[in-house]
Amino acid sequence: MRILIATHASLEVGGGEELMLMTLAEALTQRGHDVRIANFASTFGGERRTSLGQVSRSLPGIDVVSVPGSLVMRRILPIPGLRGVRVLCDSFRWADVIVFGQYYGFDLSVWILSRIAGRPVVCSQSNALFRSHRGALRDAAQEGYARTIGWRVLRRCDAVRVGNLDDLKFLQAHGYSHGLLLYPMRGEFSTAVRPQALPPPNDRLAEKLEADVRFKVMTAGRMTHQKGVEVIAQLIRLLHARRPEAHREIAFYFAGTADLPPEIERVRSESPELVVNLGVLPRAIFALFLMGSDVVLVPSLYESFGMIAAEAQSFGKPVIATDITGLREVVTDGTSGILVREWTAEAFLEAILNLRTIWNSDSPRWEAMKAQAMINYQRVLGPDVQNAQFDGLLAELERLGKRSRDESSE
Repeated sequence: MRILIATHASLEVGGGEELMLMTLAEALTQRGHDVRIANFASTFGGERRTSLGQVSRSLPGIDVVSVPGSLVMRRILPIPGLRGVRVLCDSFRWADVIVFGQYYGFDLSVWILSRIAGRPVVCSQSNALFRSHRGALRDAAQEGYARTIGWRVLRRCDAVRVGNLDDLKFLQAHGYSHGLLLYPMRGEFSTAVRPQALPPPNDRLAEKLEADVRFKVMTAGRMTHQKGVEVIAQLIRLLHARRPEAHREIAFYFAGTADLPPEIERVRSESPELVVNLGVLPRAIFALFLMGSDVVLVPSLYESFGMIAAEAQSFGKPVIATDITGLREVVTDGTSGILVREWTAEAFLEAILNLRTIWNSDSPRWEAMKAQAMINYQRVLGPDVQNAQFDGLLAELERLGKRSRDESSE
């Protein structure tokens, strides 16, 4: 079977949905299928991108083609330009089935072109279907798109892969019977390495983290509005105002970006001993730094699943996260971490201080939380669960591929 995977964001470094699609491509190839990736190759959103050469090297044996974006629309929506449309059309004619990462504008382009080519299309959800927290005008605009154009496109897809039970139940409740649940695949997660194996300067960073006896709160991944950078900055500033000596007890570690976003950088300039930036850490060594933390903070406005929260729990790290779709599937409130219902600096700071109290003075409960975190990870992302979900997706792709080949031969 020939499967085209069309990506919406130039295979963004560290992006959960892009990692999901890359891992899916590798898994499908291992099953003997021919896979091609159509990679949207234009700048979009001002975030760092992976070059086409890097993508090809990371996916040996998989054909990767570039999809140039529209020069006019690239600052607004990731819509293919005329050359990009030609590349997509050629790839659609090649494929038996098309899988694409849902994103504003890109989903409509792919759906229209797939219908012209007469190929079945499967949408892989990038974010939760709908969001409960909206922190900016952009959030409201994206939510409006999701509830109108995006929702109409989804309902017309031959199948929709979602990353959480809330979205699956929503689809089913609205009469859509082709929803497929597939959590992030295990191949996306990093594995622990020995500190002695680290090259400089990461070896010194690991030593610094290990020697730090304070309560270490880790935030990892992309530092964007969606990930809650504003509320993190506010809570650190609030902590410093209430407890000027807090830096003796608590440290906030950041991993995933060379330069901290302006909101966090301003806080670091005000309270330099409270904030530590580990910079960009390769996936191969990220787990070691994750294991050196005490808790992981995930104050996202919206998520499809919450990969960092799941990975943290795989190493027995309690998680403080927003009580939203995806994250509530991974974190059990009160037993493997804390789910924060009110998206405010005060609420997240209270959760951090509560966990620090347990860490500092209730060792049995702290150990029980760490054990429950690992149990949660196995419950959600254990091998049996992963295999069953992937087999379900593969069976649907094979069904659609057979239908496509039968229709082409008529």
